[in-house]
Amino acid sequence: MGHEIFLQAHFQGGSQNIPTSDVLACFSPFITARKDAWIDLEFTETDSCAIYFDTTSPSIDHMMVSRPCGDKRLFRCIFQVMKLGNFVLFEPGVDRFIVLREAVIAHLPEGMAEALGEARIAPNFESFIEAYESA
Repeated sequence: MGHEIFLQAHFQGGSQNIPTSDVLACFSPFITARKDAWIDLEFTETDSCAIYFDTTSPSIDHMMVSRPCGDKRLFRCIFQVMKLGNFVLFEPGVDRFIVLREAVIAHLPEGMAEALGEARIAPNFESFIEAYESA
């Protein structure tokens, strides 16, 4: 069964556009394939995943990580992406969401924070991993 991680960027309740080239740069050392709607990442022979977003658009406001592997380098890349804007990370069936700064919560659409559950603030990579793993 598949597992997904969703990331969305928001500004004042709406979408926040982040340059696609900046997002791709966060993953660039591990990209093994790039298509219009996704990139494939490989960290080791057994650690890989796909990330879905419009790679042809000049900017994006969301992405989905399909079957995230356990390699910490994937999460370092995700952390770098989240630093590019007001990103929120959430997973279906998990009653928590992660943001890097408390101020990001005010940018989420009305009711989103309440619907996603407990907020976890993760200003550095160590706290980000801890927030993710303690779901």
